[in-house]
This record gives sequence, structure tokens and C-alpha cells, in this order.
Amino acid sequence: MKNNIFVLILICLVSGFITAQNDSNAALSIQRAKSDFGNRSASTFQKYCRELLDSDAKAMNSPILKLYPRIKSKGGSMIEGMETVTSSVIELQLIIKNDITKDKVEWSNSFSASGSNINKIVLDSLNEMFEMKSSLDKEILDFVNNYVDQEFNKNCKVYIERAKAKSASGDHLRALQIASVIPEGSSCNAEASKLVKESYDQYQSELCGKNLHEAQLEAAAGRYNRAISKLYCISYDAPCAGEALVVAKQISESSKSNLRADDQGAISNIVLYLDGGKSSSWYNNQLQRLRYR
Repeated sequence: MKNNIFVLILICLVSGFITAQNDSNAALSIQRAKSDFGNRSASTFQKYCRELLDSDAKAMNSPILKLYPRIKSKGGSMIEGMETVTSSVIELQLIIKNDITKDKVEWSNSFSASGSNINKIVLDSLNEMFEMKSSLDKEILDFVNNYVDQEFNKNCKVYIERAKAKSASGDHLRALQIASVIPEGSSCNAEASKLVKESYDQYQSELCGKNLHEAQLEAAAGRYNRAISKLYCISYDAPCAGEALVVAKQISESSKSNLRADDQGAISNIVLYLDGGKSSSWYNNQLQRLRYR
């Protein structure tokens, strides 16, 4: 149930992901990589980090922790002759910054490379290193997961107090984002679960009328795909779910010939979902497609 409670908000808020509170949850958002050896090596390192962390349950999108991949030149030399050969020490860096506590931790691993086209040599070395599935995989996962495990247990009270402050100020989305990353095994779990439910209910109440009104306007104008995107954002247990179900049924019954195949499937599942939470597995599939987008 805790997983399902955030699915619709996750789908609606691509720029501000919330992680569901569950047994293995932790929060991590991978930022754009930077490299002293060109954009291609930066993109390669970022892709590697995404794929590696995506395979581990503890790496989830969240605005709480941010991971910054970096490739740095740590000195080297240049030998000129028939062709210029550059030798350099390359350092892979991962920096985790905490948006709540403002902590910062770093990991690094170095290797040497040399050649007449150092950027290409570095890129080829990275591709070979990442394809080998070496101890580097475990080293990075241990770095990330150990920090995450320790952080959300050691400072769980800090997160609770920050979430309460955000809720009291009316920022229920931020309260939900913060409280939802506290693992169930922490000493704050009971309080976090209560705060998650309260923040979710308050945020849903705020969103409900707005999204329903916009869905009604878009449907009336025949912009069914836009109406569907607004209906996505309404949970089956939201205050306006009944009215949203009426709009969804109207779109489903009157516009099949005007909808793309994807939209036809979407509105059918929205009707099922708003009608008592049926077809929630479909929403979970939509959530998986959005991860790391």
C-alpha cells in the first residue's frame, strides 16, 4: 500500500520525484556528469552510474540526495616527437550531497592513460572498464548504499523535524518527499509513516480540485490527451475521485475514434483505477518507465 500511495504523484511530478516508503528504500538522484576529457566520456560515466544504481533497490530518484559523477585530470605530462603523446592520471569521482543536512561525501578511483588522442584513450578505457563488471561495481554500490543506510538511520529525527516544519508551513509536497525516504527499519518509522499519510492526504486535497478542473476544461475542448494527463494525477482515494471518474468515463465513451491507441489504453486503465483502485499494477508499470527520466 505504501508503494501505491505515491505512484500517481510520481507520474505527475517528473521534476520532483518522491520515493515510496518501503523495506529497502533510499533516495538518490543522479546529476549530469562532467569530465575533463570531453562530453562523450562524461555521458559514458553517467550512463554507467545510472545502469548500475538502477539495478540496486537502494538507489531511487529523490530530491533529498544528489549524486554528482565527475572525471578529473589529476596531472600528467606531454611528450612531443613525431606525434604528441599525452600521459595523464584520470580520477573517477562520485560526490553525494545531502539537501537536508548539507553533508557531502566523496568516492574516487584513479587510473593512468596515455596516447596521442587522450580524450579517445580515456573513453575507450572507460568503456572497457565498465564492460568488465569488475570490483568497481561493488565498490561504487558499497559507497552509495553504506552512506544511505547510515544516513537515514543516524539522522532520521532530523528528517522528521524538517518534514514537520514543511508541513506546518503548508509545503505538503516537500514534507511528503522528506518523510517518505525514512526506511521502515529506522527508529523513526512509526512517526514517519504517520507523517507520510498526513502529508499525502493534505497534498492530494490541494491537487484534486485543480487537476479535476483542468481535466474538465481540456476534455470539453476535445484535447483528450491533455485531459488524460491531468486525470493521471488524481488518486482513487482523493476527495474528487468520483467526479474525476465521471470525466474519465465520458472521455472513454465518447472519444475512442479520436484517441491514439496509447491514450485509449490509458483512459481505460484510469477508469479502472479511479473505480476503487483497480488496475493499480498498470500505474506501477508507468512509474517504472519514468525512473531516471
